[in-house]
Amino acid sequence: MATAASAPAVTDVARERDVYGLSGDVKKDLLDYLDNIASSGDFATMKSIPNLSVDPDVRLLGKGDQEDCKIEAPLGLQDAQKLINAARQAPFGKGEKTLVDTTFRNTWELDPSQFSLSKNWQSYVDSLMRSACDGLGVKTNDVRAELYKMLLYEKGAMSKPHADSEKTSEVVPAERIAVMLAYLQKRVQNTPEQKSEELKRSVYRACELVAARNNNPGHYAYGGEKPTYTDEMVLEAFKTCMALGLRVPLPALATAFKKELPEFALQSLRRLTTEVGFEEIKPIYDNLVRKQQGVSARFKTLLFLAGADPLTLDAQSDIVPEIRTWAQESLEDIFSDFGSLSDNDARELARFVADDSSGLLLKDRIVPRLYEILDTPTPEKTAFIMSFLSRIYEHFRSTGSVRTDIPDMYEVLLRAAIPGFALRKPEEHPRYYRYSPEEETREPTLNGNDLALIFQHCRELGLEECINQMIGRILEEIDTMDMKDFLTSILPLLEDLLSDIKKGEVNAERFKRLFQTGLAKYIVTYVSDEPKQLNWSREPTKCNGDYRGYFPGHGATKPKAGTCQDCQQMNVFLQSPTETVWRFPAAEARRKHLISKLSDKHECFTTIEKPRTPFSLVVTKHKRSMDEKHRKWKARVSEVKGHLQSLEGRHRILDNVLQERYADIMAVRVKNLRGETGQAVEGSNDRSEHTQAGPPQVAGQKRKAAVVDLTGD
Repeated sequence: MATAASAPAVTDVARERDVYGLSGDVKKDLLDYLDNIASSGDFATMKSIPNLSVDPDVRLLGKGDQEDCKIEAPLGLQDAQKLINAARQAPFGKGEKTLVDTTFRNTWELDPSQFSLSKNWQSYVDSLMRSACDGLGVKTNDVRAELYKMLLYEKGAMSKPHADSEKTSEVVPAERIAVMLAYLQKRVQNTPEQKSEELKRSVYRACELVAARNNNPGHYAYGGEKPTYTDEMVLEAFKTCMALGLRVPLPALATAFKKELPEFALQSLRRLTTEVGFEEIKPIYDNLVRKQQGVSARFKTLLFLAGADPLTLDAQSDIVPEIRTWAQESLEDIFSDFGSLSDNDARELARFVADDSSGLLLKDRIVPRLYEILDTPTPEKTAFIMSFLSRIYEHFRSTGSVRTDIPDMYEVLLRAAIPGFALRKPEEHPRYYRYSPEEETREPTLNGNDLALIFQHCRELGLEECINQMIGRILEEIDTMDMKDFLTSILPLLEDLLSDIKKGEVNAERFKRLFQTGLAKYIVTYVSDEPKQLNWSREPTKCNGDYRGYFPGHGATKPKAGTCQDCQQMNVFLQSPTETVWRFPAAEARRKHLISKLSDKHECFTTIEKPRTPFSLVVTKHKRSMDEKHRKWKARVSEVKGHLQSLEGRHRILDNVLQERYADIMAVRVKNLRGETGQAVEGSNDRSEHTQAGPPQVAGQKRKAAVVDLTGD
């Protein structure tokens, strides 16, 4: 007869629960066990060491026959200068991204191979390390103290929080601080008062570090590295400070969030307002608004903090009076300083004006500020003003408003903006290596759709003179604009005008010059002439007479001062604007010497001919760089043709506007169009890809000065 395995008796399970103190709820029991874990150390430890018990006996090691130099403690000016003379400027960054820039880190460094310390110094440091490990509850076997470098800080170099050089991979990363804050909170609440104060100081320092790193990433994110504290970590620090009553770090933590202030943080600040009064919380609110860039972002933050639309606060009865007053004052600050001028800011300002039926906001706040902006015209401000004007009039037109202040304001501002109309210019010196961790952002480009709307509005308002002035300014700016922006700033305007011409709303003859000259300048500047290899000269080699081969009249091994004769002969070939192949019979050592002097910049390849002895070195100039330039030129031609065909395909009337220039423009005939635009060959965005004009210029020789005839009238 089969018997089933018997289950453990219920009484046995109950007995085990009693023995181990289990409740039967697994989750609760696990949390209780975790809470009761006793640690032998604390999250942070500190100790003051007033005096060093061991003389470090720093000695600067001499080079060669020089004697070692003792550096006295405390450090004096003379000894400091000795260290600087032997040191190098300390870089910042990590790995291959290290850079030297004293504006970020004005510090000197010496390697351990350049100095020595007392033989007792390492044991003294080890004792300090063991003391720190005991306080942290860390096993000393897992930690070691290594001599890394000696750093000498210039005056003021340590005035701000900073991060030193890259450390070894075993160093405990400070970025893990925030995840321990919740644990610290419990430790503080379950620790005697004296020990609790020490832990609170540790929490305070940890929270300040979290806030400092996110609020000042440039002092920590050397080499382009981004700060590692996430908003979740910042929120954890914020919660810990709230639970422990630590209010000092809260202003910095509130502005450390990369995104919006979390709801918990906002509710906490509002709760603190009722406890301590708004005046104590007001600096936090001010920092949160001030941190934002531009009208749109500041207004959104103000709306979030106030809990109501700042423009309608007077109608909100449930707003705390202090917050209402603060929000109204902050709104005044926003309108007095627009900050960054983005498309979002223009859209937000247009909405404000459209919603304000009284017209006072436009008259008293926005228009005066816009006049200040127009006093110093820039491409960024042109893009902003055009975006604002196009949107505010679209609001006016779409709603059928009877307000007369908007059309009047529109005309006045447009007439003021036209003289300073500017398009974005190409970067003179593109920054391939950026010292700042923050990527430099270029000013925004003009939106061609906004420009098209401006032309439509001018026709509706009868501002024909403004249209003519705008055409003139556009043609002037096209000469110097960044042609990469032509597709976004000018082409949408041309497309809109073609549509209106087809509908019969505008006269094609009026915009003929804009189309002909604008497209011709775009083609000549962006596409440029077809590159051709007219000059085969190359830079000469630099020999420095380091070859000990055969020289006629000097014997077999006597060195020759200056460039050797073999290299001189090769340089004649390299600098020739017409020769492409050179043969040189010579022994192997001399051939290898010549080959070693050629580099990629000479654009040559070598072969060995062996019909007879001595073998001949054959040097042939190639045109790979020219082939690459030609490939890029063909790609630009194809790109421009595609845009022109797209423009033509939609309306089929482009020939009516371009007239006699239609064939040259559609075929992208640069030479034919150059006469119209009056531009030289150097007018392209990529000047390195142009064909050299005039007689061949020999590489390595100075150009002859131009001769001017002053004998005539």
